[in-house]
Amino acid sequence: MNHPLSAQQQLDRWLYLNPLARTIPPHIQQCIDILERQRQARDYTPDTSNRYELANLQDELEAESIERAARRNAEHELADYIRGVADETGRLDLLSVSNRLSSCRMSGTVGIIEGRPVMAWDYKCGLVRLCPDESREETQRLTDFYLPSMLDFVNESPMNRVFYSVFTLHNFRPGNLKAGKKYLFERFKEWMTETYSYCPAIQRHGCYIPTRKKTEKVWPQIKGAFVVQEDPLSASGDWNIHLNVFLFVKGEFSYKAVRESWGANIHLKELGRDELSLRSALLEAIKYSAQTVPDKSDRKAADGATAAPAMTEWPHDRWVEWWDANQGFRRTRAYGCLYALHAKRWNAMDLISRVEVLRIAGAPRELCKLEWKEIGRDMKKKDRERLKVAMRKAMTHGERLDMDAVQWVGSVQFTADGRYRVDLIPGDNFSASGGPGGKFSGGFRGSGPPDYGGAA
Repeated sequence: MNHPLSAQQQLDRWLYLNPLARTIPPHIQQCIDILERQRQARDYTPDTSNRYELANLQDELEAESIERAARRNAEHELADYIRGVADETGRLDLLSVSNRLSSCRMSGTVGIIEGRPVMAWDYKCGLVRLCPDESREETQRLTDFYLPSMLDFVNESPMNRVFYSVFTLHNFRPGNLKAGKKYLFERFKEWMTETYSYCPAIQRHGCYIPTRKKTEKVWPQIKGAFVVQEDPLSASGDWNIHLNVFLFVKGEFSYKAVRESWGANIHLKELGRDELSLRSALLEAIKYSAQTVPDKSDRKAADGATAAPAMTEWPHDRWVEWWDANQGFRRTRAYGCLYALHAKRWNAMDLISRVEVLRIAGAPRELCKLEWKEIGRDMKKKDRERLKVAMRKAMTHGERLDMDAVQWVGSVQFTADGRYRVDLIPGDNFSASGGPGGKFSGGFRGSGPPDYGGAA
């Protein structure tokens, strides 16, 4: 298993290879930032007033670390499986995927800002479809971004409602996943925007005379949709591709007519109009439902039910097909009133808000006076897309944490026994200062100064 070099090792290597360098590249600056956070945490000495605060923070982080460690162990199990896939299929590119998963969130620095804890991990894999922590963060970010527009829609009129539905057709055979994923999105778009034509007749001199042909939407009451695609492997070994769909409806809505027009049974449910109901539904729909390790499958098997296999139980060639089919594929899409939401948000912003987005995105300030469609018009397509991707991320993810405002107080490390060790104020004996019942007297799990060497 090849873990990334620690921050110190990367810095030492770069200094050795570039002894005459006069500038520091971004990835090396990140290493320096990590080492500086670690130094501040080592040097931190709490005063009497905040010792109890640190004791409470220690308890809070240790309680959270139980579930976090479970997610890390599952991620490592998946990393081992993908390494086996790479070995059997000869796909050496998958080794980097395995290494990224096995190195994710292995160590970090604990800080406090405005009374709340923060965790700065030394390395995060960024694999939102595979890593449970990355998936949780991405789900929360997308929910926070789309929820305000959902609330705006239902608050516009008492006739406006949001329905949750699951659209699916038949399962797709192995080898057809990529085509099936594309087809189901196209089929849904055709269904939602389908039109029909007719020639209305008027009565004249006792006769009905047809007039000019008119075209109407089949579903004029559907004002928009937010769609999330899922594509797990079924218990029978084929692909269960389906769409989790939020339909934005104004007026009458017939479940029977929807099912008949789609040509298959569709799960439909009207959602509550309050923020909690909509948020809960979004969180549940956006997260990827395929199990990476077989805990859920084991529970279903114990109940005598036929369970879809966990990802680590998939045949290796199926996993390769799934990975390839999802490269560059957008599983979340918006239509109608939710289409081009970033552009609508940008165009509705005042200049101050636009400047803030540009600052977070690292884009030129002068773009604040342009409408969305005008941004990057004179740039090459690749450069324009890169700029707008950065701006979309800035609007979706929001402000980055000001690391200079954080007081770094300790570290967290994932240990060989599959647990997280949380060390705050290393070397400090809290109980000797009159703290509660030897909280720090025996040292923490793996007592002594934490290993600040990196992600291994």
